Amino acid sequence: MPPPQVAAQVKNSGGQIGLAKPGSGSSGKTSASGKKSDLACHTCQKQLTLDATEESVQCCRCKKAYHSMCHEPPLHSDFVKYFPWECPECKNCNVCGLNNDEEKIIICDMCDRAKHIHCLNPPLQQVPTTSWFCTDCVNCASCMKVLPPLKTRSEGFWVDRPAGKTQRAASHRLCKPCLKQKEQGNFCEVCCKASPSDDDYIQCDYCQKWIHTRCGNLDEEQLKLYAQEDQKYMCPICKDQI
Repeated sequence: MPPPQVAAQVKNSGGQIGLAKPGSGSSGKTSASGKKSDLACHTCQKQLTLDATEESVQCCRCKKAYHSMCHEPPLHSDFVKYFPWECPECKNCNVCGLNNDEEKIIICDMCDRAKHIHCLNPPLQQVPTTSWFCTDCVNCASCMKVLPPLKTRSEGFWVDRPAGKTQRAASHRLCKPCLKQKEQGNFCEVCCKASPSDDDYIQCDYCQKWIHTRCGNLDEEQLKLYAQEDQKYMCPICKDQI
């Protein structure tokens, strides 16, 4: 984890407390080397790699690998790869973590994650007879506006959260207005909600993201402490990575 650049920033209706907002810094995603591996597609038995550029997936449980088009049904690998993917034999409900009541489990046609119809919020009374998409894929995480299904991930706007010790990896869609609020720093990375600029926010010194002070369980005394130059603030998301 990179060292913090400056003291934590707090912004609220009275302006900003602390130092000038630091630059976002340079961050990059690691990519696969592209070298051939010993993996073979479970369906066609042909060799594959899990390179980010190749349309292939691997079950996070049994480690079986598939070409996206060899899987039945074919997968949208650019959606699936943002979550710990489970093959049909290993698939559990993404909400309760169980695989009981299999006849009541439905699978999102975009991300391929499974959920019991009674684990949904609100729950469904019966299994849909047409295509079904989970709220992470077709609802704005901030305002809950219903968004159209996508053919490729790049067509939409997303906010991603890495997996931690207590939290699973998450990826949520945003509508354009809420994305604009996020770009302006008026978006909490913990609750995934945009709110007015006069709401109380604090910036993490490690990931440089903004969160609501209430989502960090910070009171006024703590905010004054973190506004000092020698006090560094770590958000709940970064703490969960340690």
